[in-house]
Amino acid sequence: MDRQATAVFDTAMGATHQLLIAGAWVEGAGPRVTVQDKFRLQPCATIATADAAQVRLAVDAAHAAFRRGAPVAYERGMVLDRAAALMEERLPTFVRTMQIEAGFTQADATGEVRRCIQTLRLSSEEARRLAGDVIPLAGAPGQAGRLGFTLRVPLGVVAAITPFNSPLNTVTHKVAPALAAGNALILKPSTHTPFTASLLVQVLLDAGVPPGFLTLLHGSGDVVRHLQADDRVRFFAFTGSTEVGRLIQQAAGLRRTQMELGSIACTIVCEDADLDMALPKIVNAGYRKAGQVCTSVQLLLVHESLQATVETRLAQMVKALPYGDPMDPRTFVGPVISEEAARRIEDWVAQAVADGAQCLAGGTREGAVV
Repeated sequence: MDRQATAVFDTAMGATHQLLIAGAWVEGAGPRVTVQDKFRLQPCATIATADAAQVRLAVDAAHAAFRRGAPVAYERGMVLDRAAALMEERLPTFVRTMQIEAGFTQADATGEVRRCIQTLRLSSEEARRLAGDVIPLAGAPGQAGRLGFTLRVPLGVVAAITPFNSPLNTVTHKVAPALAAGNALILKPSTHTPFTASLLVQVLLDAGVPPGFLTLLHGSGDVVRHLQADDRVRFFAFTGSTEVGRLIQQAAGLRRTQMELGSIACTIVCEDADLDMALPKIVNAGYRKAGQVCTSVQLLLVHESLQATVETRLAQMVKALPYGDPMDPRTFVGPVISEEAARRIEDWVAQAVADGAQCLAGGTREGAVV
């Protein structure tokens, strides 16, 4: 890691190696986890994880905060507005942190921050206009002149379990709406990318989220299982693999869930496609964030009349993509999340070639960069 990157990263971290419980940063009692610089494959920091007792304390604090009552809708909107403004001010710190711990290029990291700011602003607007309905009851016998009404009320304690491949905006997609609605939120980010989420939590604290309404727990699946065992956690929001999502869904029982799970995203190039428009979009969608997004182009179906042309042009475009160090502003494809993941991709390419596929571009590995 270069000297400037080290200085920014160290400044960014501060107390974020820790857990946030009841509005205070505390040391985790569970095992420590080392976080790597994804390009240099060197340790850059460690995080303290939560044990079972701390998870229980976290739920206690979140539940108590919810029982005390959330700020009124207007104030919740103001908190999220202030958070959006703080994100603007701290953009360079977030970008540098994601370049180190997620391996994101400058463009990918900047895009994450920009989308996060929009998510905060949209959530602030929704906080102010969450309302119910007034329903005329005259459609039922004997109910003429009567009105019914509904109110939207928060559920209580919400758990958010978030992935490495969108360590800021996907986190914000769960955190900001939950707070906008008046819930108390417990966040468990990926151990691959914990510091981006920690910085977001600090932004929200600085913006005025009351103690107890926002909790940060670092850790593995054990933390999730402890949360699932506590019935006071009323909602689980999860983004990740289908296998893990199935387990969370089963454990939730009658409690509500929001699942965003893995899939194969097909893209179809029809016979009348405008290749000058389509191919750059395919390359961008296939290779941004090193292809580690559920909306990446993972399977391309091309009309047979265009196959040769698409193969030739795509190969040329992919060969021209700058790859390597995410600190270099020219880099388009940075490392994947770990060297283990890169080896797995390398093996897939080798197996495909052994089975008769033709490698048109790349196919080699340098550390965690494919």
